[in-house]
Amino acid sequence: SNIIVRGFTVVHTKSHAIFVEGANVLIEGNTVYHSILENGTLSNGVITCGNNAWGSGIKAERGSSYVTFRNNISRDNCGEGIASTMSHNVVIEGNTSYDNKNVNIYIDNSYFVKVSNNLSYCTQSGTRPIGIALGQESYSGWGAQLHDIEVSNNTIRDCSTGIMAFGSVGTLTNVLFKGNYIPTGQVFTGQAFALSLDNPKNLNVRIENN
Repeated sequence: SNIIVRGFTVVHTKSHAIFVEGANVLIEGNTVYHSILENGTLSNGVITCGNNAWGSGIKAERGSSYVTFRNNISRDNCGEGIASTMSHNVVIEGNTSYDNKNVNIYIDNSYFVKVSNNLSYCTQSGTRPIGIALGQESYSGWGAQLHDIEVSNNTIRDCSTGIMAFGSVGTLTNVLFKGNYIPTGQVFTGQAFALSLDNPKNLNVRIENN
């Protein structure tokens, strides 16, 4: 806790490249790429990802709080780009996350999270990830705690879906999607949805001025 990690380049890790499990942490101005090699291989500077276990390039993990991810780059990793998992009071702002195997920015069973002013895009051939996703995966002892989320003023380009809330174990509660820019048909014409709610139970979900 009470740590600043700034200005590093992290590459070729087996799992997560920058991993937070504490409070009052700032992760700022770092670059992460060609990591999470438990789910891929690297040869001559080219990464090839599989479909097995994966981590995140930059992650706030179970119980972490008051964590800020700001102005980082997370790209070409065999997992998620940036993620908040079982965390609270997390700010993800001003980052660039692109061409990761799975979701570029993922909010998973966390609460009081703000995702704003990020750039998420995809250029891969074949299957592309989701730009920004919300999920409420089931974790032992954690329950359903995906609530009070703001996703605002982000730009998401050319991914399989721009923003998506996955169907999950609980009710999606107090969520705002506002001011996001999700163009399609310019380079990649395979975008399924700009913004998709796939959760069967929703309470106070607002979609404004996107």
